[in-house]
Amino acid sequence: RAQENNIKVELRSVSSDELKYFVQIERGLVVVLVDKRYLQCTLCNRSTQLISNSLMRLSPGFLGHYVLICGYNSSTDSYLIKDPATNRNSCVVRARILENARKAFGTDEDVLYLGKISKQR
Repeated sequence: RAQENNIKVELRSVSSDELKYFVQIERGLVVVLVDKRYLQCTLCNRSTQLISNSLMRLSPGFLGHYVLICGYNSSTDSYLIKDPATNRNSCVVRARILENARKAFGTDEDVLYLGKISKQR
């Protein structure tokens, strides 16, 4: 059914470089499944970080959570994301932190890319 609607579905791993390319060059939006326990915003205050650290201790298993990646800044190696679990308009997450959160056990590395992929790739 997806193919009938021109929607491409692939079962594979998406590399960090590929994710950056989708967001920065293709200007697409990307929805990723992360383990919320590993996600840390560089803009959020210390109390938010403490809550995240508490989740790590209190929840020994996977804490699944979807976020929307809206942009990538290569000079800081950080992503701009929309996190529905925060009251912030947007959050900034370092690329290595997002990689750990999206590749954590339980995520299956789910990635939904919203946009048109150019044929130059």
